[in-house]
Amino acid sequence: MKIKIFVLPRKCLVCKKTFKPKDNQHVGKYCSKNCYWRDMSTRREKKTSAWKNKVSYAGIHKWINRTYGKPNYCEFCEKTDCKKYQWANISNMYLRNKYDWMRLCQSCHSKWDRLAQKKWITQNKSRKHGFTGIDFDGTICDRGNKIIRSDNFMNDPPMVGAKDAIEAFLNDGNYCYVFTARKIEDWRHIAKWMFKNNISGMPIHNRKLKGTIRFIDDRAIRFTNWQDIRKYFG
Repeated sequence: MKIKIFVLPRKCLVCKKTFKPKDNQHVGKYCSKNCYWRDMSTRREKKTSAWKNKVSYAGIHKWINRTYGKPNYCEFCEKTDCKKYQWANISNMYLRNKYDWMRLCQSCHSKWDRLAQKKWITQNKSRKHGFTGIDFDGTICDRGNKIIRSDNFMNDPPMVGAKDAIEAFLNDGNYCYVFTARKIEDWRHIAKWMFKNNISGMPIHNRKLKGTIRFIDDRAIRFTNWQDIRKYFG
């Protein structure tokens, strides 16, 4: 004796047509293969089941080229007649955020990444452990008496001695990065300001990196003992 199973009808996600699936265990969302492929063809990025947040170096570059197109100008030298343009990452974390990327020619990209210097440091095994975070406003960039952080800092000069000191830190094998409270939208402007003032390129972040052993900041309070710290708070 055959047992009759009652199958509940469903509504197709694409054509909204009511249909009966084969059984209750294999309930489909589409009435036909045509509706299935119609839905799959409109899905992009996070809507697909193949989406990954962590991808390889090649995969993230394919994503940035596919999403925002191949670059055709340089944001540093502003040339449009170079042979090759590339997407350069700012934070060295390769985020899926367009503000973490900038369009550079091959020459400016190499200067920003300090490729030759990185190779020399690696070959000589002089790289030290730990990260050094360097504040931007008031430490690398001379903001003068401007207390309010504004977006107009491109014409501000660097702090006296900042360029030589940072270059010495990097040549000695220290891994330095720019630690700023500015939003991610300002990162490319910081990078452009550093390139304009001939300061070596460094990753830019708005959060503390794991493994940071020191900070260089104009507003930091150096700890000696708690009696001295209490004096700051009156």
